[in-house]
Amino acid sequence: MRLWKFYLLCSITFNVSSAEISPAERMLNAMGIDQVLTQAKEAQQKSAQDQVAMIMRQLSGTLAKVPDDKVKEIEGLFHNMMVEITNSWTIEEAVKIYSQTWSDNYTDKEILAVVEKYEQAESQQELQMVLQASAKLNEYILGSFNKATEVAFAKTLRL
Repeated sequence: MRLWKFYLLCSITFNVSSAEISPAERMLNAMGIDQVLTQAKEAQQKSAQDQVAMIMRQLSGTLAKVPDDKVKEIEGLFHNMMVEITNSWTIEEAVKIYSQTWSDNYTDKEILAVVEKYEQAESQQELQMVLQASAKLNEYILGSFNKATEVAFAKTLRL
């Protein structure tokens, strides 16, 4: 019976320690990269909805003779496609990929020194300001992309 308890304890310890994040991932989280990625994902979702609305506006003439239920079905397919695109990446995987560059180029000691800095309250406040500005810039870029796409799509349909 004791051997079973020892095995269970060892397996729990291994699973917990293997689930820990790397120093580079910890640094990126301290810097707020998870927040940036969350905002990017939210902006991408809104942009995807805007793109579907734009496509449906552009196709309104073409779809004018199509029954309403079929138009709704087409719109639903576009929405499903955009959801699939938006869900094609995860924040956790993006952090792992991004953190690998740091792990490849810096020692854990160097990374943990940066972590200590960014986990301080003053640094957190500075990072929050940068993250808010970054989110607004991202929204602007996606909005501009959508507008340019709509104009280009309209020109293409007129040809």
